[in-house]
Amino acid sequence: MAFDCANVVVGSDLEGFLSLGCVYGYFGLEQLAYNENRTVDYIQAANEPSLALQRLSRHFNLQPWQGVGDHLAALKLAHPLVPAYT
Repeated sequence: MAFDCANVVVGSDLEGFLSLGCVYGYFGLEQLAYNENRTVDYIQAANEPSLALQRLSRHFNLQPWQGVGDHLAALKLAHPLVPAYT
């Protein structure tokens, strides 16, 4: 229901997306549309991935993002979104 910015770019490719959530998980990434700063803090504070995330990370050789807020800001610049409603 975040109508002012219903979309958030969370990776420039599948590997980028998987790397973003490889420790924090993926379900909570939806919260980036509602409270980006708090969600970035949660992502950066996550330090114990589930067994499934550990397996995924090993299989795809994923490395968690460093500087999540900066990385998301760079993605916003590289992939500007048109607001859903103007």
